[in-house]
Amino acid sequence: MAAALLRCLPHALAMLASNFIHYRSLWAAQETAARRVHARKRLLVDAYKQEHVPLTFDLMGSPEMRRARYTIKLLRYLITLAHIIAFYPLIEELHLEQFTVAWAVLAQAVIAGLLAGLVTIYLDENRHQEMRTAWNPAQDFGSKKVGAAWDCLRVAGGCLAVPIEEELFYHSWLYRFMLAKLSRDRSRGFEAVGLRTWNWLLCVASNGFFAVHNGMEWRSCLLAGCLFQWIIAYRGQFLDGLIAHVVCNITISCWLIADFGTSALKDLESITERHYFIAPTGHTRPLDWSASHVRISTTSGW
Repeated sequence: MAAALLRCLPHALAMLASNFIHYRSLWAAQETAARRVHARKRLLVDAYKQEHVPLTFDLMGSPEMRRARYTIKLLRYLITLAHIIAFYPLIEELHLEQFTVAWAVLAQAVIAGLLAGLVTIYLDENRHQEMRTAWNPAQDFGSKKVGAAWDCLRVAGGCLAVPIEEELFYHSWLYRFMLAKLSRDRSRGFEAVGLRTWNWLLCVASNGFFAVHNGMEWRSCLLAGCLFQWIIAYRGQFLDGLIAHVVCNITISCWLIADFGTSALKDLESITERHYFIAPTGHTRPLDWSASHVRISTTSGW
């Protein structure tokens, strides 16, 4: 039980905290928008009589939701960092002294990570999703320096903290837990299952949870998860899969850094033409997602 908790805790805490902050902020945004709509209706102006409270669909670009996104990212990275600092000695598969360097296998891990990242970029499954909260810290905090700091934090956290959190949960615990429960001796714990144990069906099944968790990105996440699991099982080294995951996220990060601006703005223009946000001044205006350097995250996982 303790061994499972050590591998599940950061992911579970991060998801619980993220959902709590997300829905609390969404509720606050709905309350603010509702007050503004009701205030406008009391003006008894015909143009305002048919106005309705914005739906969740319309509130993802609200100030409350934009602020919440930064809190969620920071909290997720801090949870994983604190967990590793506190429990690193107890998580054997992370111990560097047990890692045997094999350049051929490391090359395979790097290639697998690049492939997973390039597939994610090619599919670009979230680019046209309208229920998004744009990432633009320079505008949201009113400072290019603060924006650059948030960008650096997100790249570092997404490439280091997130892979550790997800690999521990899905590929160290969940996959081996399913193998243990489907074995003849169901009483044994997941830690008794070697990392080299391979089962195609359970690999797809366990990474199916990873895919579902990432929503519209399920295809790229399913492929990436299976690749990472295969790299781990190839020689039973957990850090091989972790390296592949890190390379994947670095690849996506490089693309996001290079691909902000024009292409993202074109996609957002069609959104702002249809969805409106009730401004504090009492006027209805399009969601202001078309500011310079708006960035759309393609992977909700990081």
